[in-house]
Amino acid sequence: MPVISASTNHPSRPYVLVQASWADVPSVTQAAVYRVNTVTGECVPLRPYVCYDGWELVLSGGHGTWWDTEAPFDVPFYYLTTSTLAPCLPATPLAYDLFGRTVVDGWSTATSGQPWVLNGGTNPGNYDVVPGSGTHTLDSTNVIRYSTLDIGQTDFDLLVDVASPVTAATTPITTRAVGRFADPSNTYLGGLVFGIGGTVTVQIAKIDGGVGTLLGQTAGDAYIPGVPWRIQFQGAGTTLRAKAWQVGNPVPTSWAVSLTDTSTLSGTQAGVSSRRDAGNTNGTVVIPWSNFEVSQACVPCAPVTADTSDSPVTLVSDGRFWLSDPVRPCNDRPVPLCPTDVPAPPCSGSGILFVGMGPEIYGANSFTMRPMNRRRNISATRPRGDATTALRLQTLTFADRDDLLELTAPGTLLQWRGPAEYGIADRYMNVADVQVSPELPDLRIQIRTEVLPYDVQDRPAGPSQGICGARVADICAAYPTWGDLAATGMTWDDLVAGQASPESANPDQRTWDDVNGEFADWNAVNAGGRTWAGLLAGD
Repeated sequence: MPVISASTNHPSRPYVLVQASWADVPSVTQAAVYRVNTVTGECVPLRPYVCYDGWELVLSGGHGTWWDTEAPFDVPFYYLTTSTLAPCLPATPLAYDLFGRTVVDGWSTATSGQPWVLNGGTNPGNYDVVPGSGTHTLDSTNVIRYSTLDIGQTDFDLLVDVASPVTAATTPITTRAVGRFADPSNTYLGGLVFGIGGTVTVQIAKIDGGVGTLLGQTAGDAYIPGVPWRIQFQGAGTTLRAKAWQVGNPVPTSWAVSLTDTSTLSGTQAGVSSRRDAGNTNGTVVIPWSNFEVSQACVPCAPVTADTSDSPVTLVSDGRFWLSDPVRPCNDRPVPLCPTDVPAPPCSGSGILFVGMGPEIYGANSFTMRPMNRRRNISATRPRGDATTALRLQTLTFADRDDLLELTAPGTLLQWRGPAEYGIADRYMNVADVQVSPELPDLRIQIRTEVLPYDVQDRPAGPSQGICGARVADICAAYPTWGDLAATGMTWDDLVAGQASPESANPDQRTWDDVNGEFADWNAVNAGGRTWAGLLAGD
């Protein structure tokens, strides 16, 4: 299962450090993180800052890091991680059997309550249950033994363990899961063929109107007599998929056989089947089946996720507003509230101060047309627009003035965040022409008033450039994964030495030293206690 954590390591910087690990879910190579507001319920994806696909970040050894630079102030929220590549989270099983009983000549009733139906061979003499397994006794060749139960629907996701007690002689021993079974003449079969060469083959086949057809197969690994294998056979609509692996080994991330079939098979039973193929010379073979489970097919499905809802995070505004560029968060600027137009403690020294905001204008909710030959206009309604207004800020030094102009220079939307008590909602702003006015006739006095007219916009899409000084985008362009870095022999020392921020003297600028100080694992690498290969493997 994935693991996710969140922390506010630097109170002076208005962001949350979020780390997610999918290292134990091999199928997941990229993931997304969402912020969930516990007050409004709003769910917002965090911006990936490097090596991204949409809102998803490409992971390194199953690990990913996000800096949430747009989190609201003074309200609790938590984070959720998910992935388009995450496996399905199974629903309550439709049927299952733990075989915790003893039955002679039959399989009786499954743990979930459905009765087993037996078909083929000497019935019921070829069917028994010993604690932990239901068995098929194969005392003849080319005859399929079926054990099925009704799951009440045609779609299925079936998991079951099976073993061959012998190495197949002359011809194979076939063991397959069964889906959409109506009778022995109409069913799908997916599972394992234990071959005479000591290797398995994964197959999907069907019997339609008594005619058998092999739909697809893939050669697999070697098997050891008596060692169980797990079969997964899935049917969802016209899609059929199967894979198998030795119990105790990692689950394969891909399906061994995946195909579509448009047959009209519509049985609602699922189960297992066994056969010694024609010409097999092993003699009587007893096949054990165990850990049988059928769930709803994972189309659609609930993906595996992890969240921090048990320990929500709150960013404290400390009475300050923040003006920032979501794409370039290293330009975040604190904007304390200044109660008057005349600078006085604490509104003195240097910095950007919030003086006030103009009236909020909300666009008309209709417009009129004057058609020809009509006395009165025709009115057409429309949704009312969002606010148009202007921020009134004050800079105390020429450097502060230039800093503010630099923030507004690129033309990207800016974000305004602050304490809810002032009634100014967090918003994304499209800033128009900025007016800078001197406060006094003597232009040598550095105080300036800046008016930022803007209209409220929806949240923009796109990746972030990352926190200040990280410059990870440059690294990603040359080395898309941590594996590429490791292959060059590059160490964390090299990254720190080669990518330090030139603005490191500014406490609001972020350097590699800052990053290095936050990650104990990377410090261990730096100290020689761990390796890049270890990180890649998820250690």
